[in-house]
Amino acid sequence: MVRNGRAQKGRLGVTFVLVAAPSLITLIPMATSSAMPSIASRFGGSEDGIFLAQFVMTCPALMLAIGAVAFGYLSEKFGRRRCLLSLLVAFAVFGVAGAVAPDAVILIATRLVLGGVGGGILTVSMALAGQYRRGGEREQLLGMVGAGEASLAMVALVMAGVLVDCGGWRAPFTLYLSALVVWVVAICALDEDDVRDHVEHKPTRPFEPQIILYVLTGGLGIALFVPGVQGPFLLEDLGISSATSRSVIVASSSLAAAIAGILYSRVRCLVDPLPLLAVAALMLGGGTAAMGMAPSAGLATGGALVVGFGAGLVGPVASTIVLGRAGEAHLGRAAGYLIGSVFLGEFFNPLFLGPLRGKYGAPDMFVIVGTSFVMLALIMVMYSGRPTDQAPG
Repeated sequence: MVRNGRAQKGRLGVTFVLVAAPSLITLIPMATSSAMPSIASRFGGSEDGIFLAQFVMTCPALMLAIGAVAFGYLSEKFGRRRCLLSLLVAFAVFGVAGAVAPDAVILIATRLVLGGVGGGILTVSMALAGQYRRGGEREQLLGMVGAGEASLAMVALVMAGVLVDCGGWRAPFTLYLSALVVWVVAICALDEDDVRDHVEHKPTRPFEPQIILYVLTGGLGIALFVPGVQGPFLLEDLGISSATSRSVIVASSSLAAAIAGILYSRVRCLVDPLPLLAVAALMLGGGTAAMGMAPSAGLATGGALVVGFGAGLVGPVASTIVLGRAGEAHLGRAAGYLIGSVFLGEFFNPLFLGPLRGKYGAPDMFVIVGTSFVMLALIMVMYSGRPTDQAPG
């Protein structure tokens, strides 16, 4: 009985690490979101200062994609546990470095490194989660990760605002020290050999059949970040001038994503992954179009909730498909490609949608983008009816 109790504690520790570690990545944008006006003021307050503040928040996105792919290879070479422990320490160090950065150049440099490290944490965590193939364990774990990321995003947004009010724009960077808590638990609980006891060894499968999925996920990644990146401009056009009100509406999308993550394992038992991914795309498109057509804040919030629910499904569903097809030896690379595609979508969101917003206005841009993703969802529904070589997830 003592042995069973210890095993249960170890299992809880592993679950905590595999949920908390990827959830830390939400701190990268959220810890600086509330501080952007103060950062802009610190570096001149002009348009240059505003641009710098926005760049401080968004510049890690591209490095997240690069780091995800790079550490997919490195984790297979040096071991997933060793990589994750090193990355957690680096995340805390380069994250809190923003609090003491003497100038803009060093501040941006620390943020770029932080992005690469964050991509590595996501990849290695997903690869470790992919080793669970028995029953619905993996689906349940992936759903918990999605719920944890969305929940921490909401909490971090509020805490960062409080820290800015209390200690200035540098204070929120201390939130990155929370990675050390995960690091301590990981040292005690995460044993790579023990985790592999749950693996059903399968022959390695090629990556080529997944290229289309990576491209598709990158496209959906653009839609995932529409509420956060483009939403404030739409809400401003609706006459919602209060920053707090806009934040609450945007945060509602994260709340819906958290609920979707919690429900994912149950929904997955009823629907196959590819049709479920089409449903997620339909929600992303329908919710985005509804936000664009909304005449009031209440209806815009409803659209954001639909987008959030779809967004909360995309990550777990895509992960289920990719990890189910990849052999154990290639879990790191498969996870890295998937995560990289999602964050490339975030990187390209303003590049693709900004010109549309400038030409047609925010409401029409939302309708155009939403309609496009609804059409994509219908194509996915037709494709999902064809036979595939997908391994069972």
